[in-house]
Amino acid sequence: MRNQSFAVGEIADQSSISPGRPVREVEFTPSNDLPTADLVEMYVNIEATLGHRRRLAILFASMTHSDGSEQIARDLAWVGASVLGRRILLLTSFMPSYAVSDANEGRSGKNGNFNFTDWNQEFVKIEGHEAYLGNLHSWRNQAGTVISAAEIDRHLNELSLYFDMIMIAPPAFDCDPLGTVLARHVDGHIIVIEAEQTRRFSAIRLREILSRSGQPIIGAVLGGRRNYLPRWLARLL
Repeated sequence: MRNQSFAVGEIADQSSISPGRPVREVEFTPSNDLPTADLVEMYVNIEATLGHRRRLAILFASMTHSDGSEQIARDLAWVGASVLGRRILLLTSFMPSYAVSDANEGRSGKNGNFNFTDWNQEFVKIEGHEAYLGNLHSWRNQAGTVISAAEIDRHLNELSLYFDMIMIAPPAFDCDPLGTVLARHVDGHIIVIEAEQTRRFSAIRLREILSRSGQPIIGAVLGGRRNYLPRWLARLL
């Protein structure tokens, strides 16, 4: 959270109107080969690059459809919360299966409430950590049109009061305009390139789109790289 300190249970008290529905907790187990040290370095570098700004809203941009950008953002959110003790919000277009279980499952009622002005943003909380997941459905109206620029800025400014970093993993830029629209409103971009999948001209086009947004490109991440060596041999090299 930027320049403020709220306990989880106090979040509802700080909102502009009465408390909303409880935030449900869900279980999440990271992979055994999670590159924790690399992810910590990435998070610290983002803070060092953009720490002078009043908020940290980061867009993970991918040109072609894949799970790479969402996976990297999810791993970074996990490490930021579980290792560095930050309060993180990850906004994605599709909530993962473990976060959309039946409403009667999971734990709720003691983890605080969110109710931001007049818009409906759904959240779930990763059990035991200050990592939250939300969807981007409320960033479109009923007709599917992306909300106005003023509303996007208002949402991000409001969320930044409660979270140390907001990570956004929109759909691929070549199949949905949401990422292109949001690129003008975030504070920085991470380009996600899928090994053996993202073509060179697609990566160049994505860089041009992000450059025109006027917000800095912090770096690029190569995801989905296949290791053709047996794991036991790769560890020895």
